[in-house]
Amino acid sequence: MAAAEFDRFLAGVDDLSGLAAVTAGWEAVAGSAGFAAGRPFLRPRAEIARSVPGPDGGLPLEVVEHPGGDLVGVSPDGGVVPLTRDQLVVYEVDRGRLARAVAAAFGLDPPAAGSPPARVVGAGRLLTPGGAYPCLLAFPHAGEDLDTLAARLVAAGEAPFVLFAPTRRWAGRLLEPGLRLRQSAFVPLAGAVAPAGRGRLRAVRPLADQVARALGVTGPVAPPSAADPDYTRNVFRRAGDRWVVRFGGKTVYLANDLGVRYLAALIAAKPLPIPAAILHASARGGPVPPPAAGVEILDRAAFEAARAAYADAARELDDAKACNDPGRVERAEAELAALAGQVRAATGYGGRRRETGAAAEKARVAVKNAITRVTARLAREHAELAGHFDRSVETGSAISYAPAPDVAWDL
Repeated sequence: MAAAEFDRFLAGVDDLSGLAAVTAGWEAVAGSAGFAAGRPFLRPRAEIARSVPGPDGGLPLEVVEHPGGDLVGVSPDGGVVPLTRDQLVVYEVDRGRLARAVAAAFGLDPPAAGSPPARVVGAGRLLTPGGAYPCLLAFPHAGEDLDTLAARLVAAGEAPFVLFAPTRRWAGRLLEPGLRLRQSAFVPLAGAVAPAGRGRLRAVRPLADQVARALGVTGPVAPPSAADPDYTRNVFRRAGDRWVVRFGGKTVYLANDLGVRYLAALIAAKPLPIPAAILHASARGGPVPPPAAGVEILDRAAFEAARAAYADAARELDDAKACNDPGRVERAEAELAALAGQVRAATGYGGRRRETGAAAEKARVAVKNAITRVTARLAREHAELAGHFDRSVETGSAISYAPAPDVAWDL
């Protein structure tokens, strides 16, 4: 089994936000050979799909089961396609099995006792002459997801660690530099492991070598030491019900307010951005909102209207072709492509409609105002530090602390 085929499977995993699809869906993102290469790491769900990809990349077909058990797919224009039950089996990534195969390939020690952080799977520990690195397997599903996850791990005190992901597709430009500052490493599995028989993987090269390359070192890798002067230059540390903050040789004491906790989380995660909604919830000690919390991109009425418009455009295209009218054909094809993209963007496998965050703006304003209150207070007590935060904290839907030049803190 070629390593390239397994790499295509891993790329397909990064393409599927739900980590699950029917056979046709997997083959669309990974190819038939890639799907076959990754099949040992997939498991079938008990329920069948409610929709399947349409032929030639068209709109999804809605699955209808007739009396007697006959299954068909109904297209937006009313066309009917016979289906078999095998075509409707949904295969999802068996994350635990894949993590165990990765651990065996790299010869990792068992993970430490306790549950892994949320949204990652513990793969084990890499033992080095300088200490042990927890190895965590993540399955990102959006452009900012991997950076956000790494920031949360750092903020939670998990560093140093090795972060695996299927590919580097969702790795932002700040991910690897940000992890390197915390002596942590990102290792994409594509190109790092290859099949070694059904359900087994082998390392393309030793993990310690890959981590050393990610960290930019030539000798044995080792977790950072608290005695390293780079980690004790300035202080931002909680002491009971207040925070001790030293910057530029001057120390101030801050109450344990929300804005101060926001800054502490941002400093711990620098320079990685943290979505405002996640920062807002975690600093308050509340539940972190799900990645897709909010309102539906298309409500049911709009969704059905889009499907009806697609059927009308399809009929217009047929009529234009019959009349041999190139101008009408071009316009109808453009309208079909636009409508198909709109509905596909709002529809996930299984017929679920995707959602977009509704509370992001409220969280952004709350976080920005809280940080502004802290810097206003600092302006009276430590003007140099207030100016530093004003220049280094970027507020938006994602908040980041990215000083230039870099500033080291003892947290």
